[in-house]
Amino acid sequence: MGAQELDPDGIRRIIPALPEADPVMGEIRWDAWERALRLTICLSNGTQASTDCETCAYEELRTARGKTFYTPEPSYVRVASSTQTRDGRSKWQKQRHKAYWAYTHWAQRCPACGEMFAWRRIGPHGGPSGEQIFYHPYEVAKKSPPTEGMLF
Repeated sequence: MGAQELDPDGIRRIIPALPEADPVMGEIRWDAWERALRLTICLSNGTQASTDCETCAYEELRTARGKTFYTPEPSYVRVASSTQTRDGRSKWQKQRHKAYWAYTHWAQRCPACGEMFAWRRIGPHGGPSGEQIFYHPYEVAKKSPPTEGMLF
């Protein structure tokens, strides 16, 4: 199921739905689309990289974050301190932690050409690395030229 939105040229465009599940992590709950930060990055070789759309160079991309239900691995917790035990050693045991909804996915789309990507975050801090799980190709806008004020 998709939503409708007007693109920058005023064309009503159907936005395809993002995936509802990831085969590795399960159900995904997506936040609303937001305007992406626009960055220009100076690379070490003297060139610049931009966060504009790579297909059509549109400047105002949209991003969305997705959450999955995360269950942390059991870890050791201290159940008795060294002052509470007879032998003077702390007692530890493995405990399961509460599961919670964690941001594990992100998506990016261009309102002008309709190109859309979704990634699963990889790494402990969800940094810029990720594995692509969804792609919707760009669309060539089908519109007729303006006819107002034309003499022929």
